[in-house]
Amino acid sequence: MIVISTSVHTDLTDSIAAGIGPDAEILSSISEENYRRWSAGGFFTRLLLRLIGWFGHPLRLVVRLLLSPPGTIFVVTTNPFFAPALAVRFGRWRGRSVVHHVFDLYPDALEAAGSVPRDGRRSRVIAALTRYVQRDCAGAVYLGDALQQHAEQRHGRAANTAVIEVTADESLFDASDAMATEQLTVHYGGQLGRMHDAAPLVEAVRRLRPEREAGRVRFDFRVGGARAAHLIALADEPGVTVGPVLPAPQWRQAIRGMQVGLVSLRPEGAHVCMPSKTYALLAGGLALIAVAPASSDLAGVVREKGVGWVIENSPGPGDRSEADRAARLGEEIAVVVRRLLQNPAETQARRRAARAAACGQFGREVIAGKWQNFLVKLS
Repeated sequence: MIVISTSVHTDLTDSIAAGIGPDAEILSSISEENYRRWSAGGFFTRLLLRLIGWFGHPLRLVVRLLLSPPGTIFVVTTNPFFAPALAVRFGRWRGRSVVHHVFDLYPDALEAAGSVPRDGRRSRVIAALTRYVQRDCAGAVYLGDALQQHAEQRHGRAANTAVIEVTADESLFDASDAMATEQLTVHYGGQLGRMHDAAPLVEAVRRLRPEREAGRVRFDFRVGGARAAHLIALADEPGVTVGPVLPAPQWRQAIRGMQVGLVSLRPEGAHVCMPSKTYALLAGGLALIAVAPASSDLAGVVREKGVGWVIENSPGPGDRSEADRAARLGEEIAVVVRRLLQNPAETQARRRAARAAACGQFGREVIAGKWQNFLVKLS
C-alpha cells in the first residue's frame, strides 16, 4: 500500500495517484474547491483553512502512520512544509518508508517569496528540518532537474532520488488542432503568487492595445493569489477577460479553442519550484510563452520540447528598476504575440508539439513507468 499525503486534494494529487497505480491511496483534508473558496473568504474561513492545513492534516498523517500495516510507503508532499519531517520521525519509529515529494522546496520558496530572510531564525529552523528529511527519508522525488540539483546542494542528497513530473491526464483534454477563430487568445490560469512575474504580463497587455481594440488578440485571465490584483485591474480593458480560478473540469472546458498559454516564474524562484500548470496547458494543446529564467526547469521544458517561447526575465544591464525590467519584458512578450498574429502556422506547430509532449514524455504511461522504477528502489 502507498499513501499519498497532501493537505489539499487537487488534480495534481490524482495525477500522482494515477502514476503510482491501483495500490495508491490519497490522504488529504481539504478539497480544491473549498481551498479556493475559503482562501478568498473572511478572517474566520482563512483561520479554519490554516487550522485544517497546519494542524488537522498533520495529525491525521501521524495517526495514519502509527496505524498503517507493515510495508506501507508514504509519499508526503511539502504541503504543509513540515509534513515530511513529521512523517520521517514517526515513520522511522514504526519502520515505514517515507518519500519526500518536493513540490516546493523549503525554506527556499519562502525566501524567494520574501516571506522570511535567508539568514533569519525561521529560515535556519526550516532548513534544519529539510536536511533531516533528506538524510533520513527513504527517497526523494523532484519535479525537475534544476530543483533537484539546488535541493541537494543546500540540503543534502536523499538515499534514493528521481525526477518525476506531476503532469496532467492527457485523456481528459480535448485538444483540437484546428484554430477555433482568427482571433488569437492568450491565457493565464491559476495562482499568481509571489513566485510569479505579474508586472511583465500587465505591460504586454498594455503594449498590445491596438491589436486588442482591433479584435486580433484577446487575453483571458483566470487568476487568484497574492499578485492577482495586477491582472484583475485590467478587467475594463478592451479584449481582456478576467475571472477567478476555475475548478479543473470547468477550466479544461474553458481553454478549448484557445491557442497560447502564459506561464511565469520570478528569477528568485528559478530553482525552488516548477509551475505545475505547465503540463496541463501542454495537455490542452496550448503553445507556451514562459516568462522565466533560462536556467529554470520551466524554461528547459519549453526549449527542449519546442512547445513555445522563453522570455528570459533575469535583470538585464539596462534594468535600473523593477519597472524598467517589467517594461522590457512586456515588450518582448508583445513582440512574440505580434509575430504569431503574422504567422498563425508557427502557433499551430508549437501547439502540436505541446500536445505531442503531453502524450509522449509527459504522458500517463511514461510517468507511471518512472514511479514504478523509483518504488522498486525502496523495496
